[in-house]
Formats: sequence, structure tokens, C-alpha cells
Amino acid sequence: MTMKSRGVSPFPHDPKTLEWMWRASSVRSAWLRPGDWRVPEIEAVVEFVAKGADAESALEALGLRRALNGVGLAETLADVHCLTDLAGDRLDPWSCVEAVARGWQDGSFSPANPAVMLDPDTTLATLPYLGVRLKEIYASAEAAGSHASRTHCLLVAETAIMCTDPWLRLERGALLGSVLAAVFTRGETLVSLGCCSGAAIVLLPREANLGRTLRYAKRRIEVALLPVQRAGGARHPVRVWVESLPRTYRAALAQVEDLAR
Repeated sequence: MTMKSRGVSPFPHDPKTLEWMWRASSVRSAWLRPGDWRVPEIEAVVEFVAKGADAESALEALGLRRALNGVGLAETLADVHCLTDLAGDRLDPWSCVEAVARGWQDGSFSPANPAVMLDPDTTLATLPYLGVRLKEIYASAEAAGSHASRTHCLLVAETAIMCTDPWLRLERGALLGSVLAAVFTRGETLVSLGCCSGAAIVLLPREANLGRTLRYAKRRIEVALLPVQRAGGARHPVRVWVESLPRTYRAALAQVEDLAR
């Protein structure tokens, strides 16, 4: 990840200047809360980059810090993308992404940052949380003399196609999460199958207007994802369908596992 010499455009070899330019670019296009952008790990990154040294370990430490601070992977990578844009061919974008992502993943599973029930990039729940909700619903239905397959179902939204652009995949997942959160506002369980997967599950009650809800959700997703579809980052049309819940809780977990593959 060492910088390469290039005399095409001026590059800020002063770390403070580089930091200022990086922050300005990130706040303008990527960072959500300007006040929490600077962390101590930033100083090490700009020191290495400005001097032309290998910044991999510093970027990995930055990714770790971002995760511990509750910053999502999409925002973390978009921020580093601003740095690689400034550096031009002095930095390898993919190496930077890999280093930051490694650190972010380590931070996500750190004892200092227990696994949360929300995916930070899509703002939807995680699969472990869906498992908890399914257990509650199966137990509640049984206690009422009914069955979960009669009271609830799974709505599945699939937007993914083969896409090698990491930014499009991240945008696809974030938009899907945003739309589902806007459509389902009555306490339904909204679950991400991973920010980059482009798929999500909604655990919702079986109601008479289920077909109308499905069509409305699909229409909203199509509208939101249109720019990503045009860029080749999402399927067109998107797939939205309903899955019935099986008879047992264990079978429901196996069903969700299959959907997540």
C-alpha cells in the first residue's frame, strides 16, 4: 500500500493539510456527523500517507476504531474512498478497503463492542435477532392455541445481481434498508441479510391486505433503487415475494438459513 510517485497534480505532503483536505471531502460527500470524524487513528494514517509509507496497519486500526464507535461499514469505506481519491494512484484503493474492512470486522466482534442486534449499514435487524423474534412468535401462537404459520409470514426482498463495484453494493443495501423502514412502520421485524447482499426479510403478521402490502413495497423499492439499477448494481425488476412459515421453530430457522445463502 505504498504510495507511488506521480507529478501530475499537487499532493499535500504535509499531514495536517492532507487531514484537512480528507475531512473536507468526507464531510461534503460521505460523513454523516462532522463532529465525530476525527479520531486519534486519523493522525497515523495521514502521517504514513503523506510520507509515502505503507499505511495498511494504520488503516486497519482506523477501521477498528470506526466499528468501536458504532460507525457503519458503508460510511467507513466511503470515508476512506475520499482519501484514495485525493491520493490518486499513490494509494491502491482495494488494499485500503481491505485493510479498513479487516479492522472494522475485528471491532464489530470485539469484547469491547458486543454484537448488536442492528446492522449499522442498513439499520435493519440482524439474523440473530430474527431468530429471537421467531422463537417468541412460535411460543405466543402456541400459547393462544394457534400456530405461527397462521399468524405470521416472511416477506423477502431480493435486489442483487453480480456486481463488482463495492460502492454500488453498499448503496444498494443501504437504500433497501431505508425503503423497508419507511414502508413497515407498525413494529414488523426488518432483517438484513448483509449490507452487500442486496436482500432482506420482513417478519410480519398475516393480514387480508398482504398482497397490497407486497405490491406497494416492491414499487417503493423499485423507485428508490432506480439509480443503482441504471448503474448496473441492482436487478430489474426486483424480486419481492411471501414465504409461509413452517410448522416448527427449528424448521423456520432452517428456512431463514436457506434464504440467507
